[in-house]
Amino acid sequence: LLCNNVDKLKTMSEELVRYSQINSKSETNRKKTVNMKYLLESVIDDFQTHLQAKSISLKILVRPVEISGIHEQLRNIIEQLMSNAVKYSPVGGEIRVMLRDSGTQMELEVEDEGPGIEPDERLHVFEPFFHGKTAQGDECVEGHGLGLAIVKEYVANHQGKVDIIDTRQDQKGTRIRVQIPLTEEA
Repeated sequence: LLCNNVDKLKTMSEELVRYSQINSKSETNRKKTVNMKYLLESVIDDFQTHLQAKSISLKILVRPVEISGIHEQLRNIIEQLMSNAVKYSPVGGEIRVMLRDSGTQMELEVEDEGPGIEPDERLHVFEPFFHGKTAQGDECVEGHGLGLAIVKEYVANHQGKVDIIDTRQDQKGTRIRVQIPLTEEA
């Protein structure tokens, strides 16, 4: 129990450090061309064990997209969205991932079949340390409440936006869309 609590504290302190360093100047000066298709596929490969452990199927629609960005931050955005989707998905569920170029911006959507997020909580889930009613009521789901706050800041560092949007017709769960301009704005 003590070791488990120490591990949780270590993870939380690492997330707090990451969150506090989001806007450091050295990070924002390291933007390079990032192939989002390859990055997404790499993250999905890393999640195969977690997906298999819960018998979650993955439906992927991925188109080639390149943007100017900070590789580590973009990877962390995808990892956090995938982590939440796996965490909240039921055993045997499905996660849908879409990546495309919509003209002037990249769009990344991750949709799960979990309990979803209440409409009145949608804006708050991007605040540090926020835990929604669904997350509080489920003892199996643990988190520090920093993941989506970090996602929001990383997306903002790329002049983009992140939103929770309505799920597709006849679906339940959570659907998050990240939009980042294809070219860096001055």
